[in-house]
Amino acid sequence: RSEIRSARAYVCGVGYHELYLNGQRVGDHVLDPGFTRYDKRLLYVTHDVTALLTAGRNVVGVILGNGFYNNLEKDVWQFHTATWKSTPALRMQIHVAYRDGTQEVWITDASWQVNDRGPIVFNSIRCGEEYDARREFEDWAGRSGTVTGWSRAREIDGPQGRLVAQMMPP
Repeated sequence: RSEIRSARAYVCGVGYHELYLNGQRVGDHVLDPGFTRYDKRLLYVTHDVTALLTAGRNVVGVILGNGFYNNLEKDVWQFHTATWKSTPALRMQIHVAYRDGTQEVWITDASWQVNDRGPIVFNSIRCGEEYDARREFEDWAGRSGTVTGWSRAREIDGPQGRLVAQMMPP
């Protein structure tokens, strides 16, 4: 392949997501994307990831959290019983343009690997996070990309809201 001219990641991780490329956390946002009524509208976040990609193999990693999408506590707004409530989900595309004029789009699909045995053992929008450092995966989203015992991602329909660019500050 030719040298990378530009690359943009379009990430819709509901409830919340953190994106990593080649071992580096992408952006400085926390608690992205913002809350919406997920059956009506889903926000995606755009990142310029040109500087984080290299020619050849690249490793992409995403951490998903519950956020409001999978609210675990009872509240006055009844989010815990919302019709759109479900486990966190991810839809992402990375658009890569090369100097020779060619382009590629990398997408999330069933070829991705997933696990639920990482160091974040509990997370909740109102009750915080429980983190067990003994469960960390060394270099899980880094150059080596060597992970074992992970499963193939399962494709789901996910929330049915319309995808809209997040237009608010982090």
